[in-house]
Amino acid sequence: YEQVGRGETVDVYAVKNEAASAVQLLAVNHNSLLHDIEAQTVRVCLRTEKPCAAAEICRVDDTHANALRVWQQMGEPAYLQAGELDALRAASALRREAQAFANTSDGVTLGFDLPPMGTALVTVYF
Repeated sequence: YEQVGRGETVDVYAVKNEAASAVQLLAVNHNSLLHDIEAQTVRVCLRTEKPCAAAEICRVDDTHANALRVWQQMGEPAYLQAGELDALRAASALRREAQAFANTSDGVTLGFDLPPMGTALVTVYF
């Protein structure tokens, strides 16, 4: 992997996935004790001669893959019924969503919002 971007609270790492003809970008918005944290817009330009065919994003944040929030909404039960356990499993599942992108003369560009303490995995297919 290679770290391809860094801000006060955002880091972006890139990994080539040759078997899938893709590049995967892992973006994290986490803070240390030295920095306040807020939502960030991440913009990436991959310099490539190949046009992007598709892109998708998987997120983990307050509203994506967050079983803790659902458990808290249930009233934080100490013991779970089967239906509650199923709801928590569903709430924790990663979801692939289409990611907007633009092919340009320099390569492919894309952008997405990353909330505080959020993580996103973007896969760009060529």
